[in-house]
Amino acid sequence: MINGVQPGPWPGFLMTSLSWLSLWGLAGAVLYPALVRASEPGLSLTAANASSSPLTLRVMFIIALVGLPVVIASTAFLYKVFKGRVNPEKGGYGTPLRAVDCPSSSVLCFLRGGL
Repeated sequence: MINGVQPGPWPGFLMTSLSWLSLWGLAGAVLYPALVRASEPGLSLTAANASSSPLTLRVMFIIALVGLPVVIASTAFLYKVFKGRVNPEKGGYGTPLRAVDCPSSSVLCFLRGGL
């Protein structure tokens, strides 16, 4: 508490994140360039021989460009569906559908708690 004001969760979250990133950065700096050391130095896994070819990196970049918006859209959709507090008196999230109102193959019915 600073001057009688509760700071909220952000300072703790930011300091935890900074500590976590600092520890991983330190581990990477200590291990660089031999990420996995072998008993024979020529067999160690280094940053240079662990990297992929330019073609593989290009293909994975295209997959990420297509896949990342799909993941973000699905996360936003699920956040919108499940946002708010759960209220057991009102049936949880939203108003549940009755089994009569739901066809057996309806994904939306399943998401809203029917069947």
